[in-house]
Amino acid sequence: MLIKYDKEVDARYIVLSNKKKKKGIVARTKQVYPWLMVDYDKEGNVFGIEILNASLHQGAFVVADKRVTYLETPKSRASGITSSFLKASA
Repeated sequence: MLIKYDKEVDARYIVLSNKKKKKGIVARTKQVYPWLMVDYDKEGNVFGIEILNASLHQGAFVVADKRVTYLETPKSRASGITSSFLKASA
């Protein structure tokens, strides 16, 4: 796994595949929300996850059975963020 962060545009990309190159590996991209994209390889496995406005979307990703589940940070008195779940499947 490799995590890349571009602070100029506040974007994070998480590479889940052990394959070194992205070019030719990603067969399709699914936009789950305007800020979340999931890349799949030709077998339908999750290759990577892109998070736009990453500083606003802190949480955990669970990848199982060609599916991504995002768990947002639980509600905090200071931040007002609430828990939610989202699922993307191939």
